[in-house]
Amino acid sequence: MKLQNVSRQLTAACRYSYNRLALNYDMYYEICGRENGPGEPPVRDLGSRFHPLLEGLLRGEQPLEELYGLRQAVIERMEQATAYTDCFQAYEYVLNRLEGRFIPPGDTAGDRETDEERLAWIMRYVTETGESAVVNERIQTVVGQLPVRLTKQKFFALVGEGMAVYAGSPRKNVEDMLYILRSEALLNQPAGMTLAFPQLAGMLAPFERADYRQMTETEYSLLSEQMKEAGETLTDYTSELMLLMDLINDLCVVFLSRTGAVMDVAEEERLQAVLRAVREAFSTGTELDAELLRPLEGRQEVCCDQWERYSSPMDILEQEAQGDPQAETLRRISLLLSGSSFVPLEPRQEGGNPVDRAELDRIIEDLNSRMAEGFAGRSRLVVRALMAKVLSSLPVFFGSLEEVRDYVRGCLDSCADEAEKAVCMRLLRELAG
Repeated sequence: MKLQNVSRQLTAACRYSYNRLALNYDMYYEICGRENGPGEPPVRDLGSRFHPLLEGLLRGEQPLEELYGLRQAVIERMEQATAYTDCFQAYEYVLNRLEGRFIPPGDTAGDRETDEERLAWIMRYVTETGESAVVNERIQTVVGQLPVRLTKQKFFALVGEGMAVYAGSPRKNVEDMLYILRSEALLNQPAGMTLAFPQLAGMLAPFERADYRQMTETEYSLLSEQMKEAGETLTDYTSELMLLMDLINDLCVVFLSRTGAVMDVAEEERLQAVLRAVREAFSTGTELDAELLRPLEGRQEVCCDQWERYSSPMDILEQEAQGDPQAETLRRISLLLSGSSFVPLEPRQEGGNPVDRAELDRIIEDLNSRMAEGFAGRSRLVVRALMAKVLSSLPVFFGSLEEVRDYVRGCLDSCADEAEKAVCMRLLRELAG
């Protein structure tokens, strides 16, 4: 890599992140400072750890390792919040299927249609596009919404069929899919969830205790309201975590790039003035001057364009990173600016040879065994929700459109609850737009 190009990349990255850090820190104060005190309680402790690290920048220090530690803590907190999201989505699936018991069906054609009409609509929806990727995506959507009346043996067989495409695949791909499936089956429950989010734990408890088969209309209405409240709470928590992570990522980039970047002194002084003012506002609760950010207008976009123009391809950086500290620095910067806020920064070990068929069979058997254990003791309606979520996340396991048709017909024929089928079709039509 040419030294001049490295300097340009570091300068572009530093200016881009510096400007974005100042703008987002102001936004963070608007959301978490004046309105909610120091932030939402389950995220407040993490936010309080960020401010001293930002002060390090203003003092000319670079506490990068402490910042990496905070970044990992935010990743773990987001994993806990995501696990709660998985739980509530499963119970939302159940409540949707119970809706027909308590809410009178409408008088639309969709509520009166026959299974043959439903089948015809679904197949048109799946096949009306000529793009195979879109067809597969729509098949997964359909599988995730149709009534589930599978035996556990049939379900586990379908999991095996869906996972079969990974024979001979890199281990990373298999591990990524396993993580998704375990999450959908509620097997990924990070330690400390209750302690980290006590409010969400309290909201989740009634759904875990509910008797869905004998549920009354009053109980259904109460849980529906609690589901809405839980969704809003989760949105607040995850939005704050994402904003905090963006601040951390940009501060990481500034620390990594500042010594090699060429910045105008006046520009850096303007940026630091904004950061100091916002930091002071967090301490005092004062109103920020509306004119404070005016000198930064449009700068973020200009600096982003410069970064995109000068940045090196990731595959080149990964090849050179092991023997070149500058390439390693740029590799980390590129990850931090990639748009994937929670991406791990450490190189991932590939884990040896691709997964052969024999090993894949053992992996599938272990996954099915763990899901069987997770299903035990759960309401049948909840198990159906988990099955639907798992099947819709698998690679498409049908060999032809005729097999898709047979699967859809089987789901419709095996469900005797007309109200549930009407709800499923309504949800599918909403997703279809």
